[in-house]
Amino acid sequence: MPKLGRGQATQMASFLKVNSVFISQVLKADREFSLEQGHDLAEYLGLNELEKRYFLAMIQWARAGNFRLRAYFSKQMEELRNQAHDLSKRLPAEKTLSIAEANLYYSSWIYSAARLATSIPELNTLEALSNHFKISRVQMKKVLDFLMEHGLCLQKGQQYLMGPRSTHLAFDSPIVFRHHSNWRLKGLSRTTPPDSDEIYYTSPVSISESDIPKVRKMILKWIEDFSAVVKDSPSEKVACLNIDWFKI
Repeated sequence: MPKLGRGQATQMASFLKVNSVFISQVLKADREFSLEQGHDLAEYLGLNELEKRYFLAMIQWARAGNFRLRAYFSKQMEELRNQAHDLSKRLPAEKTLSIAEANLYYSSWIYSAARLATSIPELNTLEALSNHFKISRVQMKKVLDFLMEHGLCLQKGQQYLMGPRSTHLAFDSPIVFRHHSNWRLKGLSRTTPPDSDEIYYTSPVSISESDIPKVRKMILKWIEDFSAVVKDSPSEKVACLNIDWFKI
């Protein structure tokens, strides 16, 4: 974690409503969490369902009063590890998202934003992504789990990396309007003045019918140039380009 996890014990204690001394004792292996505390802490840590089951099995293993019970939970933990290992290899073979997957992926800007942000070294951990986008760890973990499940992101230790799959919506897709709306609304949600390197431009005009396709052609040419620039650009910031050009 950032700063070697400094301050995490205090935050966990606050979340669990216990004394920070107790958390320190647990981290030093002098005491153990109760199952109730483990269940709540799994929420704080943003664990998915399989990870939560493993975490609770760890607590029960540590609290077991005899060898036979400890062996029982050791076997349960091994089964959960094997299950997680199998799931990590099960990436869909198709190159495009299914309708159900696309409906979720394009339901919010955060899915594509988080995926892009994983290409930035300073942002590719759960903690950093949660802080950067001001989204709870639990919600960000759900987003990352979805991205990993469908090959859009990979996990290496504590880091998340962009996966081998990509997304694309055809211009006539019923989902494409939602995708455009999500990002335009995100741009409109800004409450601070734009930075010096940002541009917000709106220009209603009257124009001849014959010049409308000319403008469209100019925009398409610019998009080609834009795509060529971003293709090989190092990942340092997440940004979004919105271009609107339509008749009223």
